[in-house]
Amino acid sequence: MKNILKQLENPNKPIYVELTDEASGKQFLAEAESAGFRFEDGVKPTERACGRVMVLKNDRTICCAGAYGTIAFGCNDDGRIRLRYPLDQTSFLASRNRQNASVPTNHK
Repeated sequence: MKNILKQLENPNKPIYVELTDEASGKQFLAEAESAGFRFEDGVKPTERACGRVMVLKNDRTICCAGAYGTIAFGCNDDGRIRLRYPLDQTSFLASRNRQNASVPTNHK
């Protein structure tokens, strides 16, 4: 989570995080909660189900991307910061030098 938080230094770029499976989604929400994130209505992340793509904002709010956000995540036509969770630390650190992290979009 520390590496993800470093990406939030740009106030105009939320981070789109793809959750690879249900177990990693639960782990991600627990880590986001311990880092101080809440949904916009104040609800803790672990008190809600997660979507396939979650969005972290620099004001420490979190939200589910929804249908349009998930489509936008796949397109990445406006330079969104995209990550896959759990993170492969090697590829994550390499991606910090690029504008975007490359994320495969094929799913079973």
